[in-house]
Amino acid sequence: MNLAQLKAKIAARKREGKDEKNISRQPSGITESRATPNQAQILNEMRRNERPSFYHFIVHFEGLLNERELIRAVNKVIENQLALRTLFFKKENDWFLRIEPFSETEIKMTDLTELGEAEKDRATSRLAVELGAKTLNILNGELFRLHLIRLSETYHQLVVAISHICCDFASLGILNREVITNYFQATSNLPIGKKGASVNYFDYCKWLEESREKGKWDEKKKFWLKYLENAEPLRFDGKVDRETDKKSGKDVENIFTVIPSEIKEKLEILTAKYSFSPMVIHLAVFALTLSGIAGQKSITISTPTSGRDKSELENLIGCFANLLIFNVEIEEEIKFIEFLEKVRANILKCFEHQDTPYELIEESAPGVFGKSAVSPANTIFSYNEVKQSRFDVTGLHIRLEMLDTHQTESDLMFIIYSDSEILISAKYKNSVYSTEKIRELQEKYLDKLKHFTFDPEARIG
Repeated sequence: MNLAQLKAKIAARKREGKDEKNISRQPSGITESRATPNQAQILNEMRRNERPSFYHFIVHFEGLLNERELIRAVNKVIENQLALRTLFFKKENDWFLRIEPFSETEIKMTDLTELGEAEKDRATSRLAVELGAKTLNILNGELFRLHLIRLSETYHQLVVAISHICCDFASLGILNREVITNYFQATSNLPIGKKGASVNYFDYCKWLEESREKGKWDEKKKFWLKYLENAEPLRFDGKVDRETDKKSGKDVENIFTVIPSEIKEKLEILTAKYSFSPMVIHLAVFALTLSGIAGQKSITISTPTSGRDKSELENLIGCFANLLIFNVEIEEEIKFIEFLEKVRANILKCFEHQDTPYELIEESAPGVFGKSAVSPANTIFSYNEVKQSRFDVTGLHIRLEMLDTHQTESDLMFIIYSDSEILISAKYKNSVYSTEKIRELQEKYLDKLKHFTFDPEARIG
């Protein structure tokens, strides 16, 4: 069974009425809900004076842009997607949320058409950096910031910073798709904005709150208790001389590496021939790389999931992402292709329990999350297929450029971005890892990826 088949299985269970945890619409009089565990974590980080995580990107518009209709299209998304107008507050030592009434958002506008090309480049870079450097005031309802830059009659940039507390990675695709759809409708004299979804983000938050209160997670917790009973915490020592890191003045560094085209081609052949998803292959290689560096035969790492295993959530913007833990056992005598089969079966088993809140998984595995251990949440692997980053609509070519994800809550995030090329982003805290250690990690990862994609019958030992 692959991930697509697993989703089909879950959908079939819903049609047969076997899924008892369907989300239902809340009565109109209910206005408050507890924040989700992920949101509470972000809010607690703010209380510890840590900068809240957010996405920072630019949308490039090439062609004749109707600025008024773009602003109207953006506001229609804000009106329809309740997560984008959420206010958070503390009550009885818990974080709560409520949905604020819709009011039009003003988008800051800067006209650079009179500048020369070199001056435009400097000005756009400065404006983008300034927008990303300023912390979003989440507790005052500032969940995002927008700045439209006019460079010529046929070229605009929309710079966006949006908090993870209201928008996970999967939501970015929904956000861009809805803005573009609304813009097309507005410029085509069509009714703007689709009908409301069967449920909204507030309904999801209430469902999650009620599920925890009714003990609906008990069976899921039993699974994780059994699954992680023999798991070992990852002990990846990266503390070496860090003088070069100290000079940068940054707490978090990010090293990018592009996977060479010849490896990408072999990876595509391996994927097609054996029907393994790219995520399975990359995760398997990452586990082998950590095993070699840490000297462990049992590797426990976390990976984010979309948290959208219910059809009602597929088109909602919000903070649905959850962390899953994978415990990968390294058997040196088996072939890589056999190892992939084991990793795939492992992933599918865990994905059937992907809606378990991460904090409940923590409670299920005190040995892995003990104070002397390195928590799996501190070493995260993520595979992202960059979808819908380019659009063509009503005389416009639209392109999304991701500047940064500003995720700083983990010691190490090893992220694969798959688009026309495959990019590795290794984001790490330099108080924990040195640049030299992270470069070594990336180099060994590429070595193993090349070795096993060129010879999948090789033994992993």
